[in-house]
Amino acid sequence: MSGERALLGGRYRLEELIGRGGMASVWRATDTVLERTVAVKRLHARLHDDPELAERFRREGHAVARLSHPNLVRLLDQGQEGDEPFLVFELVEGRDLKTMIRRDGRLPVGDATSICGQVARALAAAHAAGVVHRDIKSHNVLVTPEGAAKLTDFGIARIVEAEGVNLTKTGIVMGSSDYLAPEQAEGREVDARGDVYSLGVVLFEALTGKLPFSGDNPVAVATKHVYEAPRDPRKLVPGIPREIAAACLRALAKQPQDRYADAAAFASALEGRGGETLGAPHEDRETGRLHPVRSRRAIPVAIGAAIVVLVGAGVAWRTGVFDGGGPRRGDAGAAVLTFADVQAYDPAGGDGEHDAEAPNAADGAASTEWVTERYKAANVNGKPGVGLLIRLNRPARLTRVRITSSTAGGTFRILGPGSTVDARAVLSADAQLGAPKVDVSITSTAVVSEFVVWITALPASGTGENPFQAAIGEVQAEGVAKM
Repeated sequence: MSGERALLGGRYRLEELIGRGGMASVWRATDTVLERTVAVKRLHARLHDDPELAERFRREGHAVARLSHPNLVRLLDQGQEGDEPFLVFELVEGRDLKTMIRRDGRLPVGDATSICGQVARALAAAHAAGVVHRDIKSHNVLVTPEGAAKLTDFGIARIVEAEGVNLTKTGIVMGSSDYLAPEQAEGREVDARGDVYSLGVVLFEALTGKLPFSGDNPVAVATKHVYEAPRDPRKLVPGIPREIAAACLRALAKQPQDRYADAAAFASALEGRGGETLGAPHEDRETGRLHPVRSRRAIPVAIGAAIVVLVGAGVAWRTGVFDGGGPRRGDAGAAVLTFADVQAYDPAGGDGEHDAEAPNAADGAASTEWVTERYKAANVNGKPGVGLLIRLNRPARLTRVRITSSTAGGTFRILGPGSTVDARAVLSADAQLGAPKVDVSITSTAVVSEFVVWITALPASGTGENPFQAAIGEVQAEGVAKM
């Protein structure tokens, strides 16, 4: 159906695309029966024929339907349009926490603890109903202008007592690598304390503006969750109160039994009600440093020895298949570059290329994508191309650009600075988008302050009148920064 012209399920008129992830898109819509504004979540068309993903989508509705809490986004309806399932939620006016941090930096301590405390209360309600979220991350926390937090996206939730389809088999890691609990990264059984760990990551991010662990690929990050102790957040932001830093590190304990026993206890700690203290990080009296609780056992699972499927990133990694993203030999001094800004780039004009979604391509999560508009022809309907304009924090000589994409095919190249497309130097040979990623070597030795991922031919990624569209989940660049 044409979602822009017809009523979805005979009832919902789609008005505006307001979000898009690796599995589904979210639309602002009007419920024509009750005359109210709602949010409609639609499974991507290319996934309709995937029975496991369709089952996950259906189970999200079942999971949320049994929950009721002021800090959980309410499910209003669930339906099917042909072979397309959809969910209808209350519309939360505001921004997701990831966008807030990305655009404004770290939050004031009071705001960070208030938001995470509210999410902890929501989790406590979900856990009491037998639902483990399994994908807690700042992207899934919506914050209203009044400061109310709403937890959403139960797409890979597990009903603790459920029977039937098991979508979380041992050896399979489901979630986003930046927020994975160690046991989740190892593919072991995850309970409510896994959600506590992930919320600890969100709290660390909100307090400091940074994630506790980073790496060149999801496996590297997941490995750090298993083996590496997090930093005391006060090393990054000295003004964080000791008790809040201790609560954060307690939630980030490697072993589930060393964390808060449940989300309610974590909430109490953030609300200043004490919570649990047994096994909490201890403070060195001489240095003032908080020491996280140490692991009580050796980690028995070598994470690099198993296949790790990272559903949140939409990619599968096997040890040894990829080069790990490190600098190449011969690129002395090359390092990962940071971006100051990411914008959609459509100099030939039109209605834009989902401009508001452009920062998704540099938010550290391949599951949040920037996508082009849909076109009738692979040649972008005769336009010279479309793409992303990326400005660097510091001028640099680029050595490599990595593109993560869920759409394979089409053609792109890397362009340098310039006032027009024709004036921009071509920095790389033409390449094809590939799932999950493609690396492009930069042959130019020019020092640049910006570059363009310039898509000149679109892959066929759908059906219908406008089947050609490209999606970019993440752009990473390496190079030698200049003063």
